[in-house]
Amino acid sequence: MRLVTPSLAVLDEYRAALETGWSPRTTRPQAAAEELRAIARNPNAFLATLDDPEARRIGLTVVELTADPSNIASVRVIKAKGGCLVERRDRIPAHGEGRELNYRIDLTT
Repeated sequence: MRLVTPSLAVLDEYRAALETGWSPRTTRPQAAAEELRAIARNPNAFLATLDDPEARRIGLTVVELTADPSNIASVRVIKAKGGCLVERRDRIPAHGEGRELNYRIDLTT
């Protein structure tokens, strides 16, 4: 897996993930619909909001992600991109109640 600069070339894959239930914000279920509307309005403006040149500049080697155990779409996407389950843990109070899954993706492979 590798980090890529958000672009029109990969936008269809991102849109497809949103349409199948993946959400970029697990604490805000409406985020996927908001992003789909933003893509429809102006794809280039939407892509500009995703780019993180600082992450590339500092040379990230690992990304850690959390997912709700019941969010099967997120878990599938994370696993498909090389995510390895690190732990199952209680959420911090700011993220709500219940459990969450913590995954790690190695960006050096």
